[in-house]
Amino acid sequence: MTPPADQAPDQWQPPGEPFLYLFVEDVDRAHADLAAKGLPYVGTGYAYSAGYDAPNVTANVNSSGTNANRSVGRVDVAFESVTNARVIQTQPQAAAYNNNNIRGANGGDSSDDLTVALFTAGTGSTGATAGWRDFRTNTQLPSGTLTNVRTVEALGGRLFGSTGSGTIGIYLLDPLGVNPASLYIGTGSGRSPYEFALFNDTTNPAVSEGFNVAYIADDSTNYRGIQKWTFDGSAWTQAYTLGEAGVAYRGLAGQLDPLTGLVTLFATTGETSGNRLVQVTDTGPSASFTTLATAPSGYIFRGAALAPVPEPGTLALLLGAAGAIGVLVFRRK
Repeated sequence: MTPPADQAPDQWQPPGEPFLYLFVEDVDRAHADLAAKGLPYVGTGYAYSAGYDAPNVTANVNSSGTNANRSVGRVDVAFESVTNARVIQTQPQAAAYNNNNIRGANGGDSSDDLTVALFTAGTGSTGATAGWRDFRTNTQLPSGTLTNVRTVEALGGRLFGSTGSGTIGIYLLDPLGVNPASLYIGTGSGRSPYEFALFNDTTNPAVSEGFNVAYIADDSTNYRGIQKWTFDGSAWTQAYTLGEAGVAYRGLAGQLDPLTGLVTLFATTGETSGNRLVQVTDTGPSASFTTLATAPSGYIFRGAALAPVPEPGTLALLLGAAGAIGVLVFRRK
């Protein structure tokens, strides 16, 4: 199955970065999230998006009346190009996120679409069709009463997800579907976490599942912003919130500079029209944001993800340290 032609990426070059990709998707083909997992040694990787198999501008595309299959698409990321956009898996709406929203997808690095690990997040009118799922077999990962979930991220060889219901926060998931999801970072009631980024600050010896710094995009009324959380060896605590006055955030991706120890984040804002892709380097709670792109009329930016984009002359250097990056941002019509 081949996505529509208007899913071709736009390439843009912001100051100080080699390449930025704005990945264009129809709302009906890619609903709410984009995630990527790169292959840093060869400068290639894959980006995944979740959505609906239906014509553009289909009304109530997530409803049982429309009965559109839930689908996951993938593109190849290699050096300065994003190619081969395609749908790699579909499931019937009655069995996957029935009468509601599929919100995110993430997968592995295999070049074989038939064997790649593939996970999704979303909600459904019945609990059995909702939650985090192994989308290849359409099997729900065990997560107790957590069915209204938002994102799924593959980080450091582990699988994580966020939820805005139940005990709100970030969860550690079992991709084999044996152990139930366990709370990794409890953000507290009233919060609304979406995408997140995890890092290991080597100056802090304490780690949890390999990480000790977390950034969480939040679009709630009282806690909106990009929250920074740190792990002290026993618990995660919120350090401060990055943000612009009154602005909510949903999509988030980031990169740690091993030389300076600073994290640069790319986020999508939560406005209902004309929202933005922004960049901020975390120098403290008052760090300033830069707008990289604004969604044109009729489109909304949603998820963001990083993939390596090494230059041939510096590939060896990039093996030991993150360097040139590409940003993939989902554009919803």
